[in-house]
Amino acid sequence: MYQQSRGKAITDSSAKTLSLPVDLSHSVPWLILGMAVLVILLVRGRGYHESANRMARECCRQNGLQLLDGTVALRGLSLLPRRMRIARTYRFEYSLDGTDRHVGHLTLAGDETVTLRIDPEHLAARTIH
Repeated sequence: MYQQSRGKAITDSSAKTLSLPVDLSHSVPWLILGMAVLVILLVRGRGYHESANRMARECCRQNGLQLLDGTVALRGLSLLPRRMRIARTYRFEYSLDGTDRHVGHLTLAGDETVTLRIDPEHLAARTIH
């Protein structure tokens, strides 16, 4: 705190200085490491999304269905307890003839398909005609 008296600055000896109890120089490496891990997860997540797109397209092609909107959407993440792996669940929409919309789900653990769900009635109806 400063007081001004006749053009001279006088310091108040009762003013306290602010000191930080934590040395931030130790936090910088952890911050950089955390950001690097985040970037790696984002890049790998994009690769998993592309794998899910390919699998949904292939499933629709094999069953004579149309993949609508041309992509899948991430619906959630979970942990597979036995394998200690992250499972990603994607949602996609498909059509029998282009005039209807139905929902399918695809769950991946890495590049491995855990589940792929399409309404069995749609597959049965498609194979009868």
